[in-house]
Amino acid sequence: MRNLILAAVLLWCGACGGGSPVTGPATVNGTIIGQSMNARDSVSNVVDVAIVNVSFGGSAGLILITDAPNACANLAASELKKNAKYIFIQVGTQTGRTLSPPSGNGNYTVYGTSSIAAATGNVAAALYVATDAKCAPVLDDEATSGTVRLTQVDANGYSGTFDITFADGSHVTGSFTANKCAALSLTMAGFCT
Repeated sequence: MRNLILAAVLLWCGACGGGSPVTGPATVNGTIIGQSMNARDSVSNVVDVAIVNVSFGGSAGLILITDAPNACANLAASELKKNAKYIFIQVGTQTGRTLSPPSGNGNYTVYGTSSIAAATGNVAAALYVATDAKCAPVLDDEATSGTVRLTQVDANGYSGTFDITFADGSHVTGSFTANKCAALSLTMAGFCT
């Protein structure tokens, strides 16, 4: 899953401006790679997933938490933001090599890339990415453990909380109300603004 999330970030951030501070539907408490994140927005969508050279596929819920305001409008306009921070969280129910999007509320265990393939049941993966003034990824950190708790799962998106530990030992908690955004996908590209 890390490869999928990182691919999405690299495609999305391949071509990223700032905005005035806006209080949004997400919180992030703690630091990742020594950086705090003032979450301003969160969006979600159901995306198709497939990992090359591994017989694994299906679809999953993708949640994006960012410090850039107006995430869905920016995605729809193919506008990427400079010096942005993102937490990408994928959630789903894994049976064998098939992943399905969440069908209800519950806890989703966070796994790292080395252990998620063997996991079954409610699973999650997360990746933190920070970009520079040219919207290029300059820092990333994969989650290795934790829990994502979904408290709302419906056609409008996902709400919930998270408690995640990253590979460098960083630990964050937070919440999100991530409305559905059809523009959020794993194959995004745009212009750096």
